[in-house]
Amino acid sequence: MAIRKRFSSSMEAALQRLDKTIASGRLKDRNLMERRLGKIQARHPQVNDLYDVTLQDREEGVRLVWKMKEDRQAWRESREGAYLLRTNLKAENAQELWAKYMLWLPKTPSDLKTQRFRSFVRSWRLPR
Repeated sequence: MAIRKRFSSSMEAALQRLDKTIASGRLKDRNLMERRLGKIQARHPQVNDLYDVTLQDREEGVRLVWKMKEDRQAWRESREGAYLLRTNLKAENAQELWAKYMLWLPKTPSDLKTQRFRSFVRSWRLPR
């Protein structure tokens, strides 16, 4: 949840900066506005689907309008933190299975590289 909030706040800050630039009149070309909006959306794919963002023509000029989609937000929150673990390990309950699974995983990326290297060397060793 904290990660999603960080992404959401980052996207909202970027949208506010773009809105301020448009409102101040420094950005007048609609194509450039749409390009900048596309860049913002591309930088935040994790939360892009949570927002409805449009450029609207008004009396004072083009304005950026966005709002959060409440139904998507609720769906994301209900799905958050659920994991499906498919394994051949045997355990009595979920906590025991998770503990066994976490012991099996390599602890650091260097451990993973070492394991890959050892399996590679083992598979390509020549007989003496």
